[in-house]
Amino acid sequence: MTGIISDLHIPFEKEGFIKWTAEQFKLWGVDSVICIGDIIDHHAISFHTSEPEALSPTSELELALDKLELLKELFPVMKICRGNHDRLPKRKMKEMEVPENFMKNLAEVYDFPEGWEIADEWIIDEVLYTHTATGISGARNMAIAERISCVVGHAHSFGKIDYITNRRGETIFGMYVGCGIEKESYGMRYGKAFKLAPQLGCGIVVDSKEAYFVPYRDGNIPTIR
Repeated sequence: MTGIISDLHIPFEKEGFIKWTAEQFKLWGVDSVICIGDIIDHHAISFHTSEPEALSPTSELELALDKLELLKELFPVMKICRGNHDRLPKRKMKEMEVPENFMKNLAEVYDFPEGWEIADEWIIDEVLYTHTATGISGARNMAIAERISCVVGHAHSFGKIDYITNRRGETIFGMYVGCGIEKESYGMRYGKAFKLAPQLGCGIVVDSKEAYFVPYRDGNIPTIR
């Protein structure tokens, strides 16, 4: 049983969301955890104009480190997919023509626990976990193209599963796992004009064959199948 943590964008995550996710995983009997990417937002060093009241890069880093402590405590063992926001520090330094030998990796900067592993993508029990797909059918299209079940994030507004079965009765799925952001935070202000609001929630994969999206609700305890 695999639990998938959606885009957190720390320090702009929804208050209480990390603890809620841990509670859902306990209810479902999750025994392995994957963060689908964009674990850190890096608003202060992004390529976009920062909001006027934004914290300095140093202050945002300190806040993110503080907020990460709960995630480390609740999920001491976790696989992480690199998201586009996770890549921002290296992209920024590359733009400044700083040689990679001078760069610290994300695990060093944020003092990842020994039980955390990070990679661009993971294939576990014939399911591909990766950060980026686009469009409402992005997860489905990726599953068809890769010929394997896929779990993706990045598209904050979608929490959904599409099953695809061929003529031989072979079934795969594509799942979007939503996000865990606080939409009212200044770091997420760019999305206010979007037609669809963020869909908060987490993902569950059972025996690599079944996928479930659990939508977030304050105080929500879902009925377990």
